[in-house]
Amino acid sequence: MSKIPSIRRLGHLTYVTVGPARIAACVILLAQRAAMDPDVATPPQAAAQRALDRLDAAVRLLQGGLAAEQRAVDVTPGADVAPARSAARQALEELQGHAGRDADALASRLRRAPDLTQLCLVTLEERITDYLSKVEDDVARIERELLRQERTDLTRSLRQLENVGRSIELIAINAGVEAARAGTAGAGLRVIAGEMQRLSHGMGSFLDDMGRRIRDL
Repeated sequence: MSKIPSIRRLGHLTYVTVGPARIAACVILLAQRAAMDPDVATPPQAAAQRALDRLDAAVRLLQGGLAAEQRAVDVTPGADVAPARSAARQALEELQGHAGRDADALASRLRRAPDLTQLCLVTLEERITDYLSKVEDDVARIERELLRQERTDLTRSLRQLENVGRSIELIAINAGVEAARAGTAGAGLRVIAGEMQRLSHGMGSFLDDMGRRIRDL
């Protein structure tokens, strides 16, 4: 069974979990501005909680959830992905350390926190963008490697089938020779030999078509 759909699912999981953390950071930054300045509108409670939940989901995924998924699929990320993931995780953990997980306590926590503008709009944005870019490149690389391996495996199986087809053809030829020697007594064998030859020719056409399809992968 191909691993490619699972690899794509992991890439999608990373994007839909880590990507929204950038929006969450903007909501948290707005909440900090509102906590410091009464003239700034406070984000709705539900929006603030969703932001904290998205931030928490991204942190948990990068802390270990993604690694568990990768082990389940038996895939090893490229060497440049781990440092980018670590950098993104550290920025997210820092933001979560200031914001917490509960919207009810968000304003009071943000009043005690340092200005989060640099963290939310620069550091976190750059690190998440870099990480997701490397994930995208790595998914494409793994897909190419898996496709190349699958093509090799299919070609090997095709060669084995070709050997079987040649064996059937030789058996059919020998059966035809023996049927001819037997004369009228070999009529039944002659029919079988003819059917085997048709089977061999049909298999040959099928294998040729499969070979073209494999080369086009």
